[in-house]
Amino acid sequence: MTTEEPKIKEEKANYATPVAIVLAGLIIAGAVFYGNADGPKKDTNTDGNSDTVVVSLADNLEPVSPADHVRGSDDAPITVIEYSDLECPFCRLFHYSMQELLEEKGDEVKWVFRHFPLASLHQQAETEAVAAECAAKLGNEDSFWAFIDRVFDITPSNDGLDLATLPEIATFAGVKDIAKFSKCVEDNETFDIVNEDYQNAIDIGADGTPYVVMIGEDDQPIAIFREDLTQADPKVRALAEELFALYEKNIREAQ
Repeated sequence: MTTEEPKIKEEKANYATPVAIVLAGLIIAGAVFYGNADGPKKDTNTDGNSDTVVVSLADNLEPVSPADHVRGSDDAPITVIEYSDLECPFCRLFHYSMQELLEEKGDEVKWVFRHFPLASLHQQAETEAVAAECAAKLGNEDSFWAFIDRVFDITPSNDGLDLATLPEIATFAGVKDIAKFSKCVEDNETFDIVNEDYQNAIDIGADGTPYVVMIGEDDQPIAIFREDLTQADPKVRALAEELFALYEKNIREAQ
């Protein structure tokens, strides 16, 4: 099941060599980096001597809204916003890590899933993201998460999923009208939803997947794999360290 619609047109990044694990501070199991994103950078410097522009995460991050896909407690003190590629092997391991974290700390975490399919690396990821949104459209929020969970459970990653199984995954996720689901995917009906997530990832300077932002009670977002956490909200730092430990465990077990 493929679509003839063009891939996301605004892809600005030139993703190349993966870097495996970043260790800093206590334990930081790193995301996969694919080079440096070259997307929109909204805040210019003010010294008047350079044209250099820098990303402002706080200004460019799209606030969590009812349109987002959320797991965990709405009243949680910490929000985790993940920009993910469904064919990224490290996203798969991070997904398992977040599932474990929610089992242990469900009242303390709100997990927001956003799409960041890197078509230059994974040609199928965009179609799978569109299909996940079709599952949500024709089912419900539980259908979306069940679809995402199932994709990560069965894909070998790196375009290893047979796209012919997407209707079966939708059925597993509780979608009743599979004919409508197939048409939704073939017609790329939910592309705009995926593209909005993608563009916001570019706007905040996302340079690989998973790209993960945490927000604590101080309302200051921090990209946890890219930034120094020593000055972060102490609750954010503590939860991030627990997440890093789970993620590193899953990376080691997968090797």
